[in-house]
Amino acid sequence: MIRIKEFNTAYWGRIGTVATPYQFNEKVNAFVGASGSGKTTLMDALRIALGDAKFEYNRAMDHYINKVSNWSVVQVAFWNRENEGQPFLTLGFKEAEITVCVRLDRSSGDCKREYYMFDGSFRDIVNLGQNPKAYQLNRVKYGEYLQKLEVAGLTFAFRKLMLMKPEDVQNVVGLDANRLFQLIFDIKGQKAVQNEHDLASEKLKEVKNLELQSSEDLASAKKTLAEYENKKIEFEANENRKVCQQKLNGLFLKKKYWDNKNELKRQQKMVLEEESKQRQIETTKSEIIDGIALLEKALETEELKEEEMRNQIQAIFEEVKERQTQYAKQEAEYNSLNNTIKQVEIIPYEGMDSLKSRLETTVIDLQGVNFEYKTIENTRKITVDKLDSLKQGYNPLPEWVGRFKSVLDNEKIPYLMLAENISIKPKYEQWITAIESYLGRERYRIVTLPDYHLLAKKLQESQEYGARVSQTRTSRHPINSKKLDGKFISLRNALDITNEDQIGGYLEYLNNIYLVESVEEGHQLSLNGFKSLTQKGLLQDQEGGLFLRVRELVCGSAAREKYRLQLEKELDVLTEKFELLKNEKNTLELFIEDLSVRIDNQEKLLHLAQLYIEKEQQEKELSLFKRNLDAANKKYEDYNANRNIQIELIKTLEKQQVQKEAEIVAIQKEIDEVGRTINGYRGSIGNCKIDLKKSILELEEMGYDEHSISFIEVEILSENIFVREDGSEWNVEILEKALRNISEQIESYERDSNIDAGIIAMVEPQKRRVDVLTTTYELAKGDREQWENRLVLAELALKNHVHETMTQYIEEFKSMAELLGARAEGKFQQEGPSYLSWKIQIKIGFDGKELVNYDDPEFSSGQRAAISIMLLLAAVSNQKEGTKNSLMFLDEPTARVDDARANEIGTILQKSNVQYFITHQISESLKSIDWIDHAFITSKLRNGQKFADSPIFESRRK
Repeated sequence: MIRIKEFNTAYWGRIGTVATPYQFNEKVNAFVGASGSGKTTLMDALRIALGDAKFEYNRAMDHYINKVSNWSVVQVAFWNRENEGQPFLTLGFKEAEITVCVRLDRSSGDCKREYYMFDGSFRDIVNLGQNPKAYQLNRVKYGEYLQKLEVAGLTFAFRKLMLMKPEDVQNVVGLDANRLFQLIFDIKGQKAVQNEHDLASEKLKEVKNLELQSSEDLASAKKTLAEYENKKIEFEANENRKVCQQKLNGLFLKKKYWDNKNELKRQQKMVLEEESKQRQIETTKSEIIDGIALLEKALETEELKEEEMRNQIQAIFEEVKERQTQYAKQEAEYNSLNNTIKQVEIIPYEGMDSLKSRLETTVIDLQGVNFEYKTIENTRKITVDKLDSLKQGYNPLPEWVGRFKSVLDNEKIPYLMLAENISIKPKYEQWITAIESYLGRERYRIVTLPDYHLLAKKLQESQEYGARVSQTRTSRHPINSKKLDGKFISLRNALDITNEDQIGGYLEYLNNIYLVESVEEGHQLSLNGFKSLTQKGLLQDQEGGLFLRVRELVCGSAAREKYRLQLEKELDVLTEKFELLKNEKNTLELFIEDLSVRIDNQEKLLHLAQLYIEKEQQEKELSLFKRNLDAANKKYEDYNANRNIQIELIKTLEKQQVQKEAEIVAIQKEIDEVGRTINGYRGSIGNCKIDLKKSILELEEMGYDEHSISFIEVEILSENIFVREDGSEWNVEILEKALRNISEQIESYERDSNIDAGIIAMVEPQKRRVDVLTTTYELAKGDREQWENRLVLAELALKNHVHETMTQYIEEFKSMAELLGARAEGKFQQEGPSYLSWKIQIKIGFDGKELVNYDDPEFSSGQRAAISIMLLLAAVSNQKEGTKNSLMFLDEPTARVDDARANEIGTILQKSNVQYFITHQISESLKSIDWIDHAFITSKLRNGQKFADSPIFESRRK
């Protein structure tokens, strides 16, 4: 029998890879957790290792590949020990365990799966996922893998049962008696007995068909023999037509030969005539080409002259542009200087020292305002960021706290923070600021499981985390719900606490702090030996009063809302101050800009006399540049006039050249036309030669040699072989038509009659075939009688086997019913000749009630679920003879039953000789379950995690 030892995964969904694979018990193994925590995902990992391709909720395979990877791997180890019967030994696996790995890969777009088998333990699944080529020797094709599972004991029928959906398992009671029989027989039946019956039934059909066929073949053979004899006469008549066909064919081939030979001579004569005409046209073309050459030489000379003139004009044009640039530049400088003088002349006089002193004083004032402006701007931005974070639902933790939380998340350390697990009840909202002030940094205490505590403290030291890092601690004292003096409530009672079973021990001291409204009330309590906290934050005890203040409010939504209102008030004040500073800053900047302009104007006023001198000098230079520009423009116009005369001469020569080239084109067309005619004749000559050669080959195929072919001309001229009896002459068309008619008669006969020399020769063999078919018919008749007898015996054996199997099943079901304190009976009905229509009737009664059918509607949902599971388990269990069906998957088998019924089902699971894998919703009732041997507690994926926390192993056996 097959049992699973352990399994592990890599990048399978959101389940992380563990260092040591999950170990399974030989009885009941449960995946326990809330909805969405990965229970079914773990079950599907086992299912795919057993060859399944369909998963829960019709998920595709690539659903199980984590988003950070393109592949995932499932590793499952099976026992191969002697006490399990070494199920894989016949496959060549000798170690005490064998390992199967399934690798999913979607790197190519489509998701593919690969199966690998190892003799012994194999756990390096990450390397297998990254480097599959290194393990090609262990790879097994999917079809071969299913065959190996079949040999080891996991049959196709049982795998269908094993992979049934939860609703199908729970609704087995919904099957009618016939479908229930089919399900049970698929699981328990011996295929050899069933196969013998099916073989005899199929073989009988075959021999009956053979007997009928041999009878039909014998009648057909006799009929064919008669047809062969009748067709012999028709065949001989067709042979005579073939002789006539051969004679006409010889005459036809000789006529084709003679016509092709004469046509070749005619085509050759036409080629000679066209070639003479072509030579005459070529001579005329040469004369025109010589004239074009003279024109091109003259044109080239004139174009060189024009190019030289163009280059001279370009040089003169560059000089003009340079003169224009110089004049424009000088004119711009003159105009700019003249405008500057006009602007300086109207500037009023001011004292330079007074202006500079005022500028220095104003710059110092602006520097002070800028510093305060930047400070307020940064403070305002920080306040806006905090408000935005609060509005988006984030907890306003200090930066040093958030940084340490990120480190813990990256290291995959599960933890709780007091601030995220406590909140002030709305009733005590007036004490929010005071309570958070009193808690201080205690709010940021980090609580971890003992297994992670040492690693968390190391990280605390390296990160210099300024709050406590502790192990989980359960509260030893309950919350003090009694009011002191019937009026004052403890601080701990003002809190809503989650995960108290892990953090409650760090909040016990709050039982002794009482909330008061006034200092007077707190003072009175301190005289009586009690500690108190006022709404504004004054802590009073035997050591005196201490006022507490805190900035961030982080404990619960009410605290964060109060913190938001506080920040909004601060933002209003900061915004008002920011706008005032901004206005003052703008005023000072404008004043500095004005002073700078006025100082610059006084500098210009000092240099006014020098500007007058520069203006007079620039007027003289501008006049000189104008004279130079006018002279350059005159020279440019004279050269352009001479170049235009040269261009007209070139155009005249070009027109003459175009005319000559047109004459060349026309005469070339004439030459091309003659060439095409010659080529046409040459092509025809080639075709004529081919046709003549083909005619000669056809004659040679008819048996004519070279001498006989040359003698054809003598036959034509001296013997008139193409003259018909009526005096008319044969031509190719008439010969071809006559030959086609007689050929069609021969082809029609051979096609329609299907008679040839081979068929005529088959007359005697056909007589012998009739004798053989007579013998075959007699033998088939005897085989049919033998298989009829064998089928009778096989039907009897099948009925006995099914009856025995169903009897064992009924006894097994009775035993399971007794485990639940119920009574059961069963009856097997063989109705009809085919076992496919047989039925099994099961009745059961709970709590001493009368026996009713297993699908009775009066049963409760819990009873129906229990009956469904018993119907299946009775099929896979056989306490007397043992069973190969040693694995079973049940998804939430106790989902529809109460705790008492669930424990009864658990008793059945423990009694059967099957290894179970089940899922179970987490609840308080799990603590009372003693029929689960190994439990794996799953958890949901938290925000920011790539993988959920690894399942926690719990042994349910003492």
